[in-house]
Amino acid sequence: MPHINIKLTSPMPSQKKLDLVAQQITQIMVNELGKTAQRVIINYEAADPDAFYFGGESVTQIKAKKSPKVAKTTKLSKTTKSTKSAKDPKTTAKVAKATKTVAKKSAKSTNPKSKKSKAKK
Repeated sequence: MPHINIKLTSPMPSQKKLDLVAQQITQIMVNELGKTAQRVIINYEAADPDAFYFGGESVTQIKAKKSPKVAKTTKLSKTTKSTKSAKDPKTTAKVAKATKTVAKKSAKSTNPKSKKSKAKK
């Protein structure tokens, strides 16, 4: 009776995907090892990425290094949750300035005159 434990960090796959993988693993155990399908036990366990480490670094830290957008998003969400930073006039001014800059850039990119003037240069 094989008992197979599979630990995954979040996000967990859908139930449909977990079912499919369990069926495939069961078939491998039947086909390759001659086990009875009804006796194959597969257990999925969710592991907290902050408590799962490779070489002294958590999965969360490793993912943040590989994907700078994830790290920035995480930092931003932590900042926006903080009521202190939301009330800070310096933070509010920086956000307003950044919003104006983005709005100006998007207006320039959608303005047909600006494209023509760039093409002539």
